[in-house]
Amino acid sequence: GTQDVSYISDKLTVIDGELALDERALGSVEHLLFSKYLMYRNVYWHTTTRSATAMIKKAVLCALADGNLTSDQLYSLDDEQFFLLPFKANDGYSKLFTQVRNNQLYHCSYEEAFDKQAVQSLEERLSFESVLADRLGLAPHEVIIDIPEPISFESEIPIISEDGRRHSFAELDQIFSHDISRVFTKSLRKFRIFTPHSVTREQIKAALEY
Repeated sequence: GTQDVSYISDKLTVIDGELALDERALGSVEHLLFSKYLMYRNVYWHTTTRSATAMIKKAVLCALADGNLTSDQLYSLDDEQFFLLPFKANDGYSKLFTQVRNNQLYHCSYEEAFDKQAVQSLEERLSFESVLADRLGLAPHEVIIDIPEPISFESEIPIISEDGRRHSFAELDQIFSHDISRVFTKSLRKFRIFTPHSVTREQIKAALEY
């Protein structure tokens, strides 16, 4: 939706060398934060978007690990140049690039609430994907674990009330409090496994239990 960014900008001030906001703009900031939540819910972390993102991430990470790409090759590219990166011919990870470009995305075959205790390092995650693929009889590139990055729906900008006193954002705002923001994040952040459409949730659960 349309955000009243200019109103927020007009109400910014500097107090003791730090950026602060007039209390009158609090409602506009709430609108901005709620719109951010809706964008993550409906666009950025939508299952389809996460599938395409996870497929591209895995292709790039594995190409970097194999030495088929260097980090310098990833700078200053537009979409067309990005999809023309020199992947090894017939490599499984180059197929991920082609599938994303042709809108042949993997489906979410398993999903559960995110548990920070279960987070593994990137190397461990890639290794576990290979183990899981082997249990399912799939190629290593056909199993992708997706864990979205941390996100916050809180603001830390100080608020200046009508009497000139300085407050933390949380003091004056009851909608985007720490507890409510945690609920928003928890409702959105999911642990997902993406695979070809032939793989079912029951197969994934059996492989995980094994």
